[in-house]
Amino acid sequence: MRTRISVAIHRAVPTLLALLVGAAGGAGGARPGEAQAAAAAAPVASAAPAASRAPASGAAPAASAAPAASGASASGAAPAASTAPVASNAAPAASDATSAGGAAPAGAGAVAAAALPATGSPVPPSASPPPAAPTPAAVGVPPGGGGQETGEVQTAVLAKAAAAPPPAGAPPAIGALYSLRGGLAFYDVTGAADPWAALPQAPGVLMTGAYVAGYGGRPGEAFVGPGSTGDRGVLRIDGFEVGDAASPSLPLSVNALAAESVEITTGGADPAVLQPGLQINLVERRGTNEWRLAARGVASGGPLAAAASRVRDLAPGQAASEPARGDRVRDTGAVGAELGGPLRRDALWLWGAVDRGWTALDAFGGERFTTSDLGGAAKLDARLAAGNNATLAWNRANRREDGEGAGPDRAPATTLGRRAHDDVWRLADIAILSSDLYATATAGLVDGAFRALPRGGLRTPLVLDARGVAQGSWYADDAESTSRAAALEVSDSRRIAGTASDLRLAGQWRRTDETSRFAAPAWRQLTAGQVLDLPPDQDVLDVWRDGNARQTLTREALWAVDTLRWGRVTADVGLRFDRQAPRNLASSVSAVPDDPLLGAVHFAGNDAGGIHWSSLTPRLAAAWAPGAAPGLLLRASLARYASQLAGAIPARVDPAAPASAAYYVPAFPGAPGQTVRFWYPNGFDPHLPPGLPANALDRRLHPELTDEAVVSAEHALAGDGVVGLQLVYRRVTGMLEDRLLVRDAASNAVRVATAGDWQEREVETGRLPDGTPYRVPYYDLRSGLTPTGGTLLVNGDRRQRLLGATLEWRQHLARRWTARSHLSWQDWRWQLGPEYRHYADPTPALVDGNYDGQPVGGQSPLPGGRPLYLTGRWSFDLGAAVELPGAVSAAVQIDGRQGLPLAYYRTVARDSAGPVDLRLTGRADAFRSDDLVSLDARLDKEIAVTSDLAVAVSLEGLNLLVSGQVLRRETNLGVGRANFVDEVVKPRLLRLGLKVQFR
Repeated sequence: MRTRISVAIHRAVPTLLALLVGAAGGAGGARPGEAQAAAAAAPVASAAPAASRAPASGAAPAASAAPAASGASASGAAPAASTAPVASNAAPAASDATSAGGAAPAGAGAVAAAALPATGSPVPPSASPPPAAPTPAAVGVPPGGGGQETGEVQTAVLAKAAAAPPPAGAPPAIGALYSLRGGLAFYDVTGAADPWAALPQAPGVLMTGAYVAGYGGRPGEAFVGPGSTGDRGVLRIDGFEVGDAASPSLPLSVNALAAESVEITTGGADPAVLQPGLQINLVERRGTNEWRLAARGVASGGPLAAAASRVRDLAPGQAASEPARGDRVRDTGAVGAELGGPLRRDALWLWGAVDRGWTALDAFGGERFTTSDLGGAAKLDARLAAGNNATLAWNRANRREDGEGAGPDRAPATTLGRRAHDDVWRLADIAILSSDLYATATAGLVDGAFRALPRGGLRTPLVLDARGVAQGSWYADDAESTSRAAALEVSDSRRIAGTASDLRLAGQWRRTDETSRFAAPAWRQLTAGQVLDLPPDQDVLDVWRDGNARQTLTREALWAVDTLRWGRVTADVGLRFDRQAPRNLASSVSAVPDDPLLGAVHFAGNDAGGIHWSSLTPRLAAAWAPGAAPGLLLRASLARYASQLAGAIPARVDPAAPASAAYYVPAFPGAPGQTVRFWYPNGFDPHLPPGLPANALDRRLHPELTDEAVVSAEHALAGDGVVGLQLVYRRVTGMLEDRLLVRDAASNAVRVATAGDWQEREVETGRLPDGTPYRVPYYDLRSGLTPTGGTLLVNGDRRQRLLGATLEWRQHLARRWTARSHLSWQDWRWQLGPEYRHYADPTPALVDGNYDGQPVGGQSPLPGGRPLYLTGRWSFDLGAAVELPGAVSAAVQIDGRQGLPLAYYRTVARDSAGPVDLRLTGRADAFRSDDLVSLDARLDKEIAVTSDLAVAVSLEGLNLLVSGQVLRRETNLGVGRANFVDEVVKPRLLRLGLKVQFR
C-alpha cells in the first residue's frame, strides 16, 4: 500500500508553484511510488498501454494519478527514464510487477515497472525494479487513446504481489484492507474503465443488483463496502478528490469513459485518507512522444438486444393484477475517440477524448427508462525544467435520464427526468528539489449539479394508493456544488542510524459550497389509510413546504507519515489531523398556500449550532518478509478513521430545509362526521416562528470514529501465483443518532423523550408470506407529551462491529493466461449501549438500528420510498483470461453474493408520535432473496491492417447464467401489492464491439 501526505497551502498556491517551477535539483523524475508509474516508465513499446506508452527513443511523462488509497492528487508529469527520488512503497498498478530477480514477466501485455530501489538513492534508468507489493484495485482496460500493438493480449494484466522478498531488505509496501488487486477488462471494448464493473470484483463490496454492462449503475443502485456505506467513500480522478462516491450529482459512468483503469481501496493505514469507505480512483491516460488516434464503438440492438426475461417466483395474484414482465433492452451502446501526442517532443504532451453512451430499455413492469451520457476529457503535460513537471487536466460529464424510478410500484407520471453534469479542473506540479527531497503542489475545482423533475409536473399531488402504487406525480429536487481545493506535499528520504527513513509532511485545504432544493408536487402527498393501518374511511395528507438549503463546508487537514525500513521489516508510523467547520448561508422559501402552519421563511444564516469537528487519527502498519520462509509476506495495521462532515448535518438547523405537516383527512370528502384533523409536525415546530429551526445539534458533536485492525499473509506459489488471507476487525463508535424532542403539556417545557415516556398501544398481528404468524407490539408517547417536530442530533453509544475474512488467489500473466479470485466472509452488526436504550423508542422499527445484534445495512430513501437492506455474509469473484492462437483472446468473469434481506414490515399510524415502520420478524434478515451468481464472457480478435493500423473486434455475452431472478419485493405487508416482485436481474445481453487504432 502506498502512503503519502499533502499540506494545506490556502492562498499560497501561486507562490508555491512559482517556487517549485524555479527549483532545480537533478533530472526530472516521476513521482515516486505512483501506482500508475509503470504505465509511462517503461521504454518497452510493445508492453505498455499504447495511450500512455513511453517510446524507446524518448521520454514520456509519468502517470498522473495517485493510488486510490492516497488523499491528494499527484498529477505531475516526469520523464520515465529520468532518475527519481525513492518511494518507500513503490507498487506499479495494473501491471505484472517483477519478482525478486527484477525481470519483468515475459509475454504480450506485460507492463514494465518503475525502477525504484529500496535504498533511498536515485535510480539509474537501467536499474531493475524491486519486488512490488499488492496495489490498490487496478482494473485494467483495453488501452484507449493509443490502443494496442498487433498481437498484444487484450485483457487486463493483474497487479502482482511480492512473489519473493529480496535476499536482504524490507518488504516494499504495506498492504491495504480489501484491496482489489486487478481485474479483467472485458466489460467494455470502448476502453472505458467502469467502476460499476469493478465494484463486484472488490472483496467485501455488495451491490443491489447484478451489473450488466451498458445499463448498470443507474440511480437506485446502491453499494456498500466492508463496514462502510457508499456515502463514506470518495471518488477521485487521477488522485484528485471529486466528491462523495455515492453522490447522485456525479455521473460515474461518464467520468469512467476516459479512464485507463479503476482503483478501489478501503482500509489500511494511509494517513492521506480521511474516511473509512471505498476509495474509487479513475486513472486517466496521457499523451506520449508519438501521435496516436483511436476510435471505438460497442452496441447491442436488434437481434442482439435481450428480450424481456421470464420472471420466476411471482407472488400469487401479481401476474393477474399488473404487468409482470422482466426488463427488455431496446438499444444500448457507446462510441468514442481519443487523440494523444507531443506538441513539443520531450517537453509538451497533449491528450484528449470524447465519448457518448446510451441505453433504452423497458424496466420491470413495462415502463420505459433511457439514459444518455456525453463526456470529454483533456490533459496537457509539460516539462517546465530539468526537475519540474506540471499537468493541467479537465473533465466534463453530462448525463440525461428519463424514467428514473420506473417499476411496478410507480405510475409513469411519477418517474423522474434527471439531468446531471460535473466539471473537474486539476493543476499539479511536481519538483525534484534534490536526490532526497521532492514536493508536489496541486489545486483543483469541481463544479457539479443535478436536477430531477417528475414527469407528472409539480401541479398534481402525489397519491400513494391502497396497493402501494404511487400515482399523480413525485418529488422534485436539485442540487449545486462547487468545491475548491489546494494541497502541498513534501517528502524527504534519508538514512538515520542505519535505518532508511522516508518522511512525508503534508496537508490540504478544501471548501465546498452546496445548495439543495426540494419541492413536493402541489405541496401535497395523499396516502391511503390502508397503507398506514388506518380505518378505510380515513386517509393522511402530508403538506410540504419547499426546501432551499445552502451551506459552506470547510476542511483543513495536516498529516505526516514516516516509513522506516531495516532488515526485512518495513513500518509506517502516521498521524492525521482534520478540522471541519460548517456554516448555513442565508436563504428563503415561500409559504404554502392555504396552510397557516407552513409560513414563509426568510433565513439570515447561522453557524450550524457552533459545531466544529476536530479529529486526530493515528495510523500504524508493518510488513515482514521472514528470511526463513522465502515467498512469505506478513502484514499488520492499526488505524483510526473519522467521518466527513456532510451538508445534511448543518441543514438540520436550517429553517429553510424541507418541512411538512400531516393531517388526518376523510377518504370520502363530504361524508357525514368526517373532518380534517392535524396529526403531527415534521421539520418545524408549530409553537415557534417560521424562521427558527425545530431541530438542534449537540454542541459537543464530533465525527464518528472507525477503528480497524488488519492482519494478512501472502505466499508465492509455484508457477507465478500468489495466495493470501486477510482478517479484519472494525468498530465504529460515536454513532450519530436522533433523539426525539417532545413538549410536556403540564409545563410547556421541551425536552428529549426517554424510554419511560412510551406506552404500549396495540399489537399488530398477521401472517408472513410463508404463512408464519406474527404478533408485534408498538408504542406511542404517553398522554401529555407531543412531538415538537424536531430532534436533537448527538453522538450516542451504539456501535457497529465488523468481522471479516478474505481468501485470495492470483495467477499472474504467464504462459499466455492469467486469473484471480477471492472469497469473502463478513459479519457486520449493531451493538447497543445503555444510553441508547435509555432514550430509544422501544418499538421494533425497521431502519433505525434500535435492535442489538441485527445486521447493518438499512437505508432510507426520500419520503414515500422503500426501505432497503444491503448486507450479506459472503461474496466471491473469479476471473480468468487466456491468449489463443491467431491473435484471439478469451475471458470469463463470475461474481456471486448472498441474497439480500427481505425485511417485511407494516407502517402503522401512532396518534401522538406519527408513523413507524414496524419490523415483523425477529431478525431483519430472516427472509432473503435467492443467492445471486452472474457470468460474463468475451472473445476478442485483433487484425493488423498495416504496421500503423490495427482493428479489433469483440463479442461479449453478459449475465449469461441468470435472467429474471427476483432481487427485491414489496416488503410492506400492509399494502395490496404485499410481497409482489419489484426488481429482477437484468436480462442476458450480447454486444458487438469495434475498435480502430492508428499507431
